[in-house]
Amino acid sequence: MAKAAGPPERTISEDPLLQPFQLKHLTLRNRIMSTSHASTLDDGGMPMERYQRYHEEKAKGGLALTMFGGSSMVAPDSSWGGGQVSVASDAVIPHLRAFSERIHAHGAAIMCQISHLGRRADALSMNWLPTMGPSPIRERRHRNFPRQMDEHDIQRVIGDYATAAKRCME
Repeated sequence: MAKAAGPPERTISEDPLLQPFQLKHLTLRNRIMSTSHASTLDDGGMPMERYQRYHEEKAKGGLALTMFGGSSMVAPDSSWGGGQVSVASDAVIPHLRAFSERIHAHGAAIMCQISHLGRRADALSMNWLPTMGPSPIRERRHRNFPRQMDEHDIQRVIGDYATAAKRCME
């Protein structure tokens, strides 16, 4: 009995998942990435050895892009209470430089997810700073009521995002 003809077999080099991908000026070696998540491997908000090694092993394994940070804090009043990277001060820059060098050495790209948690932040953790948001609606997770943001708060948070992004680029 004759075997039914199926789709032609692809070689690994023909698999679109494993083909390089051009994203403006960045060429990724394939289309495999690890999305951002809070690994809780940080050390007081800094991406130190353990945190970097976790991402480095994925880069060694062949992925093209590793995203890190979970909800990296752009300001001291944006904390879950630990387990996330803080890009709210220049203290993170030397760690980000070392981190970037480690990942790039394995042919992978690196990207940080930054955020301000607004009302989702926890006022009772880390810096004990009051939460704020676009409205005073109660947050469901920790049940706190945020302060409604005013124009000054909005401008400060915009500036915090810009400064955090510059730190990440540096």
